[in-house]
Amino acid sequence: AYYLDKISQAGNILLELINDTLDLSKISSGSILLKPEAHRCDELVRKVLMAVTPDADKKHIRLTVDDSRAAGVPVLIDALRAQEIMINLLSNAIKFTPENGQVTMLVECDALNERTVQSRVTVRDTGCGMKAEFLRKLYEPFAQERQNADTPGSGLGLTIVKRLVALMNGRIEV
Repeated sequence: AYYLDKISQAGNILLELINDTLDLSKISSGSILLKPEAHRCDELVRKVLMAVTPDADKKHIRLTVDDSRAAGVPVLIDALRAQEIMINLLSNAIKFTPENGQVTMLVECDALNERTVQSRVTVRDTGCGMKAEFLRKLYEPFAQERQNADTPGSGLGLTIVKRLVALMNGRIEV
């Protein structure tokens, strides 16, 4: 059973790497087109939480989401890509937060008019943090400050997030 579990984990890591590489390739080539449809923020957040809660529960991490200041109206957004961004950010926070830690996501509306909704998504955690030198290459493909058996990954998640955010005319900051 031990070896089967290790084979399964390795297979999942390889699948993640292939999917991330394909996503990055599509974004880089311009073949990803956004498909905006009307969605409510609370629906998107609920789906994101369903995806990341099991990993947080495994590490006994308190996962808190505050979307009380989000736009209360449906907005045109590519829900799949918005969820991919939030899931990547929360997954990283959970991955690098020790057991019994805290991960918080805050979703708030910064500006709202007849044509535009400008929102801010903030992810905070009680994880190990990053060194200042690493911040310069944070969004580069395959960049990882530290990797060990407890924190496997492709090093492409934040690269994909950065490019998807740019595709949506947004920005990401650390």
